Amino acid sequence: MEAPHFRPIAVVGLGNVFPKAVGVEAFWEQLQTGRIAIRELSDGPQELPSWYYDEDPTAPDRTYCKHAALLEELKLDYRKYRIPPKTFQDMHRTQLAFLEAVSQALDDARAVLARVLPERVSFTLGSLGGGLRPDTRVRTRLLDMVRALSESPTLAALGEETVAQVRASAVQQLEAEMAGLTEDEAIASFSSVWVGRAAKIFNLRGPHTTVDAGYASTLAAIQTASHQLHFGDCDVALAAGCSQLLTPHDLVAFSKLGGLAVSSLTPFDRRASGTLLGEGAAVFVLRRLEDALAAGEKIYAVIRGVGAASDGKGKSLLAPNSRGQVLAMRRAYAQAGYGPADVQYVECHATGTALGDRTELESLKEVFGSQAAASSVMLGGVKELTGHLQAAAGAAGLMKAILALSRQRLPPQHSFQEPAQGLEFENTPFYISNHERPWPGVAGGLRRAGVSAFSFGGISYHLTLEEHSPEYHARLAKTQPAPPSSEPIAIVGLGGVFPQAATPEELWRNLLDKRCAIGSIPPERAPIGRYLDPTRQSKVRPYTDLAGSIVDGSWPGERIRVPPKVSSQIDRGHSWTMKAALQALDDAGYTPAAVDSGRVGVVMGYLPPLEREFQTQARVYYAEFDGRLAAHLRRHGIDEATAARIRSEAEERYKRELPPVTEDTLLGYLGSLSASRIAHHLDFQGPALMVESACASSLAAVDIAMSQLRTGACDLMLAGGMYASLGVDALSQCCSFGGLSQTGSFPFDSRADGYISSEGASLLVLKRLTDAQAAGDRIYAVIRSVAGATDPKSASIWAPSSEGQVQAVRRAVEKAGVSPETIHYVEGHGTGTPVGDPIEVESYHSVYGQASRSEKILLGSIKSNIGHLNSGAGAAALTKVALALHHKQVPPNLGFERPTPRIPWEQIPFRVPTEVEPWEASAHGVRRAGISSFGLGGTSFHAIVEEAPPSPVRRTARVTAVEPERPPFLHLEGTSQASILQQVEGLIQRVAREPQLDLRTPRAGTGVPCRFAMTLPKGQPVSKLLDRARRLLAGAGTPSLPEQGLFYYDTRDPRQLHSGKVAVVFPGQGPQYVNMLRELAAEYPVVARTFAEADAAFESLAGRRLSDTFWVPPGTEGSYRQDDDTAHAAVFLANVALFRLIRSWGIRVDVLLGQSSGEYASLAASGMLSLEQALRAIYQRTLAVTRLPVGTPGLMASISGDFDRLRGVIREAPGYATVAAENAPGQGIVAGETQAVEYVLRWCSANGFEARALPVSHAYHTQLIAKAVPTFRAELGRLAWMEPQLPVLSSVHGRYYPTPVKPAFMARHLALQYVLPLRFWQHVSQLHEDGVRIFLESGPKWSLTAFIQATLKGEPYMAQASSHPKTGETEQFHRLLAFSHVHHLMGS
Repeated sequence: MEAPHFRPIAVVGLGNVFPKAVGVEAFWEQLQTGRIAIRELSDGPQELPSWYYDEDPTAPDRTYCKHAALLEELKLDYRKYRIPPKTFQDMHRTQLAFLEAVSQALDDARAVLARVLPERVSFTLGSLGGGLRPDTRVRTRLLDMVRALSESPTLAALGEETVAQVRASAVQQLEAEMAGLTEDEAIASFSSVWVGRAAKIFNLRGPHTTVDAGYASTLAAIQTASHQLHFGDCDVALAAGCSQLLTPHDLVAFSKLGGLAVSSLTPFDRRASGTLLGEGAAVFVLRRLEDALAAGEKIYAVIRGVGAASDGKGKSLLAPNSRGQVLAMRRAYAQAGYGPADVQYVECHATGTALGDRTELESLKEVFGSQAAASSVMLGGVKELTGHLQAAAGAAGLMKAILALSRQRLPPQHSFQEPAQGLEFENTPFYISNHERPWPGVAGGLRRAGVSAFSFGGISYHLTLEEHSPEYHARLAKTQPAPPSSEPIAIVGLGGVFPQAATPEELWRNLLDKRCAIGSIPPERAPIGRYLDPTRQSKVRPYTDLAGSIVDGSWPGERIRVPPKVSSQIDRGHSWTMKAALQALDDAGYTPAAVDSGRVGVVMGYLPPLEREFQTQARVYYAEFDGRLAAHLRRHGIDEATAARIRSEAEERYKRELPPVTEDTLLGYLGSLSASRIAHHLDFQGPALMVESACASSLAAVDIAMSQLRTGACDLMLAGGMYASLGVDALSQCCSFGGLSQTGSFPFDSRADGYISSEGASLLVLKRLTDAQAAGDRIYAVIRSVAGATDPKSASIWAPSSEGQVQAVRRAVEKAGVSPETIHYVEGHGTGTPVGDPIEVESYHSVYGQASRSEKILLGSIKSNIGHLNSGAGAAALTKVALALHHKQVPPNLGFERPTPRIPWEQIPFRVPTEVEPWEASAHGVRRAGISSFGLGGTSFHAIVEEAPPSPVRRTARVTAVEPERPPFLHLEGTSQASILQQVEGLIQRVAREPQLDLRTPRAGTGVPCRFAMTLPKGQPVSKLLDRARRLLAGAGTPSLPEQGLFYYDTRDPRQLHSGKVAVVFPGQGPQYVNMLRELAAEYPVVARTFAEADAAFESLAGRRLSDTFWVPPGTEGSYRQDDDTAHAAVFLANVALFRLIRSWGIRVDVLLGQSSGEYASLAASGMLSLEQALRAIYQRTLAVTRLPVGTPGLMASISGDFDRLRGVIREAPGYATVAAENAPGQGIVAGETQAVEYVLRWCSANGFEARALPVSHAYHTQLIAKAVPTFRAELGRLAWMEPQLPVLSSVHGRYYPTPVKPAFMARHLALQYVLPLRFWQHVSQLHEDGVRIFLESGPKWSLTAFIQATLKGEPYMAQASSHPKTGETEQFHRLLAFSHVHHLMGS
């Protein structure tokens, strides 16, 4: 539950083109004046011809809404952008608006760009796709429209001449008025190409990509760009949001969904009746805060966190749900390090739909709760002015919030009059105002805002940002760590649907068997034959039907049930990705118990539109033909009734092959739903998004997924890509720019004359390598790095460029920290184009070919087997290489018979294998490969992948014959003590014969009642250990000896301990010791990772690593003393690390209790606070005391004896003293003024009471430190709270923390813990009364275990410690595991 680190990001440049607001100043004026850009669309070809409209919402293929906020057509100078006039003419208005917004932002930040290398500037756009004009769909489908008209019986009855005349005149008009399919129009839907074009124009050479998180896409782009800055992949990042071209088909699909208003958009208002759509673009130039400050750059605002979440399982993909919204907000504030109480304005998603607005307000109430005073948080929603800009919705909202912060004004909500029914603002901190007002300064703080963006499918993002304060941010910048190195990521599961291969295993067999999956598209997949024009004369029809196709596009209903009306509308791409996800998760052995589903995300590459959207366009745009047909029928003197029959017959025949447009259609083809469907049905609550970087999309997706893992935001990611568009529309699109081959796929061969398009989906399960190893996962391969680049400005968006490719390959090698000579195999992009293949090989030669080598580098391309999977190509290639590394075999390339003479094979160290070859380990020891994906628009991505490191325990695939992990103890089961004794005696004889026998065996519950377990300490002879066990089992007493690591339990025991609850208890200050948990950190990655996370967080707090305060160099152990400032934090870290280790073994935990400062470990373990937040709290708790200006800090003493007598002594003492803690009956702590406690100590010595002064800095839990309470309470008020995942019994008042968490209460409550006495033994007794029978101590040493034993003496219970240096940290933890096994605490 720890919050990922978010590096503060400075916004240093802005640009926007919104409806009626071109430029930032025009937009600010619009926000102030309330100029509404929503209007009625004109009855014209550029907007909404009347034939698309019907006021009846049920009218098929029509919209009932004709209001929207369209962009004005910009008059840009093509010379400024160095774009040919013809290309400029082919670019539609949103493309031009995007270019203009980029130009504005770069001009605004020109001083920033002047000092940064072009290669260090990245660009991420949030987009659902670019959108296509109706013209192209109509021209491609005109053949079908004319055929349907010709089949009209009524028209045929009028005679052949009339038929021919009507048909000819309608066709001629359409062809004259509607453009053909130009190269630029064909790729207008690929918005990454827009980014690539802009990057080339303005010479931005870093990686570029597009992300699609539905209507939250802009905030997803901001998060992606922030990660790139965090990891040092760039020094400047452009992040943008741009809507697609708004077309009649969008209005129709949205109308059928039922979400559109008729004419007005009034968020939160009683008049609200739905949303209205718009167009627009905005661009943000981002910098690491420390870099912007160092360079003295203008800063508009500082982004402090971006939270992303999915709803997981819910009622539907359409209905908004508070679950994901709340999670996204809480994640944002956890990253920021401050809470909602510090925010004064929220720019809401606020679409104007009744359910949406009501749900959003409920989510805000849950997160902000009663933290803030009444009327202290203003709500706003910019859609009232701009309309819903879809992918750019967050861009408009963020721009508004940034301008409000930088200008210190709160813009009005112009349309708001009175709240909608069901919106209650009473007893909340929220208010809405229709008057502009100054944004007041914040005493002791900053002006801060939140921005929300939500989308269908349960996708939620929330961003929090603050005004720029030089002094504050200079301090903040100093705490930021250097960009971290790339953490290795393990591939632990594979899934996919490929041409002629329904699984990755089938794909591997096909590769080894040299089976080609390319052929003519069968008619049952798509009726391409009737459109085919092999002569290449037509610009709107395909010239080839060769492809790698998949016929079955059905939804996996046997695993994921959905109603037939829904499944019939789901695009095949969604279906394949769900199948691939299920396969990959099954292959990885995923279970919700193994990985927190709240920390699982989905990210994959795709190319819009999906086929179902093409089909929807083809159906809706029939209106263009029908509208003109009506006029031609009248012109030929045909009466209205006859004309109506002809039109009806033709329309019915045309549309019978196309699915109807229903309320489920839009969600059936939206790209983001492909990812969010997986999250919805499998209950994942991490981010879900799609990525589009042309044919490099899936490697770009893997890169984003790795960032989610490396920041700690997620623990498991599904990543990959898909392409699912081989219908006539997409195929015509590909043929329009002449890239497809009519002969086959021949990478690197002399026959190469183009690529073959194919379809499918490929997904991989990714985890941090350390997590995968700790969990015992089967690891196919390890991804060391992924890097991207953009071609230089001199290159065409169509032609490949070696410069960009070399940059990507070189950067990937650098990020991986490996040498080029260690790469033995390159899985190339290898599309089989005569120009592309030689340039690609030249790029590899520039990086890999310069090192001295004894053997040639193998070069392959999976496209020779299955064709080019387009946006899924990189994932397919990665799957191939992962399997090759796993099997230590290199599959052959197909079609490589005559090497192309364009590549100088004799002069380069590359060769293409044509038979299966063993992948021999090289002199460098590790099998390692490079993988490439390149694409239109000049995008290049390259990955470095290597074989899995050797595992200490060899295992096979989890899905088949798994060899489960062998636990670090001997365990036996039997029907009685005697049967276990018999087994031990048998083992003694076996060990005598086989001295090296491994006594550890996989755990598997058999259901028999008796269990025995014994640890196997290093250095002790096994025979001696077994003999001890034999003597114990043969004796008369209970055969358990916990202090020697032997445990026995019988489920028939009348105490029924295994059926009771399990409590984990955390100690406070005192048990720390030198090199605490160092041994366990070396043994268990989860401990090491927790220490690393805490060290990074503590360094930003205190300027030093926390572990350095108790891990000391060899030889200096004797001089160790934990300093007063870090004593509590050190124990806290050990407590949490041990808890995570306990949980990593699947040990059941039902409730948590902390003693004194151990309370903060319980809050972190429950998920109420992130590790970083809890560590901050406990450190500030200590500092508030150690910085007190007191003359004497007082004294604390541990005393054993009769506390009733002791209280009388305390009353007689000179000065103030009190019982500060009662740990167990007859054992506690007295604290107070030094002379008073020393008096009590002298009395104890004289009266036989065991007593000793404690080495602590101050007398905690007394009134001596009461002056620290206000300071600490203020710090507690800044924490970001989350709901508990496990119940916590508070050590303050002895009650369980309620939900929802009330931050103001928590601040007051925890601040008082300082001065209130502790009642640990009463809390233990209460837990026992509540059904707890087993207590596990998660912390250093075993003081609490001893207290529990003294408290519950004679009661049914067991207590077990987890770590002690005296026993040995590893041995003591193994004892806890053995104890947990026999008491049935571990999952099977």
